[in-house]
Amino acid sequence: MTMFDPTIVQLGKYCRELRTRGDPGLNWNQVEEALNRLAQMNRLLSIVIRLDAESRQAIGSILEYALHEEGKPPSPALWHQTSAIGQDAEMFAEAFYYFAFRFRELVRSIPGLQRFEAKSTLPLGSNDS
Repeated sequence: MTMFDPTIVQLGKYCRELRTRGDPGLNWNQVEEALNRLAQMNRLLSIVIRLDAESRQAIGSILEYALHEEGKPPSPALWHQTSAIGQDAEMFAEAFYYFAFRFRELVRSIPGLQRFEAKSTLPLGSNDS
């Protein structure tokens, strides 16, 4: 199960109930886009978590050498890898925030959810899961 799966299930169920009742304010295209944005955010979050782990491993290797100056020095490719990981993580994080903003706007268009506000989540790397 991924982070947004429970929200996808709850939102889908709520909107299907609205559709069954024939709520005139419900735009099913916006509901589908909102659900798609959540799925995209799930995917982006899993990518950023993986990149974070790769970055920590690469930086750990570099720091280990820097602290002890023993063994083989880090290769230029490793330095480049850490830079590329950082750029990728930044790009995916920006996309995540765009999708989250769009999701919030879509959810606010659903009857009964006009006052929707997202809750904060734990930062990456937190051990408080």
